[in-house]
Amino acid sequence: MRKIVVIDPSETFVKFLNRVISGMGFEVFCAGDGESGLAMVRNEKPDMVVSELNVPPRGGLCICGEITGSPETGGIPVVFVTTDGSAESEKRAREAGCSDFLTKPVNIRVIHDMLQRNLPFVDKRRALRIRASLDVVIRVGDRMVVAETETLGEGGMLVRTSSDLLQVSSQVVIYLSLNTADPPVRLTGEVIYVMDSPAPCASGGIGIKYVDIEPDAAARINRFINGAIT
Repeated sequence: MRKIVVIDPSETFVKFLNRVISGMGFEVFCAGDGESGLAMVRNEKPDMVVSELNVPPRGGLCICGEITGSPETGGIPVVFVTTDGSAESEKRAREAGCSDFLTKPVNIRVIHDMLQRNLPFVDKRRALRIRASLDVVIRVGDRMVVAETETLGEGGMLVRTSSDLLQVSSQVVIYLSLNTADPPVRLTGEVIYVMDSPAPCASGGIGIKYVDIEPDAAARINRFINGAIT
């Protein structure tokens, strides 16, 4: 799993960022001061560092300079997410070698877009996606497949199932249970890839993209995703 270190003295913001980023499938390490944060960076060799500018004892610029100036960590992107959004602060942060600069408050969409810009290994996508285990029934013609989602996104889902009914280009109707109180969300979709199971007794992965998603269905999925990671 890819790693991200968050360095910020605000416990509330750290909890928020931890929840959002881990919900998007990353392993998150959190520190409230610069010394602890730098130690985490050296030990974990993360794929990104997200830091506040105003971090005790020496400040975010020193943190950024030590990370980007070290042969061991110089390739790790450093992103500032800070309460100090002045043009002068951004100029100094860029000069220190940061990869991106954001001003608080930030929402889920802003965080998602930041990850997309600064992590070269991620699949570039405009739609949010989170890890979520939800019951789903998929209709292929006149046959039904009962399965569970592994990830859920605004534009599609990854489903775990051992059924061989779902093949690439299969047109499907999806009944997705977001909660027990409301009826399932009905979606139409297309199977875009099939991943073989890594173990004989495990389920494989089926990637499905939505086709002509209705506004109400899109709104319900978006509300679920935002609620699940905030």
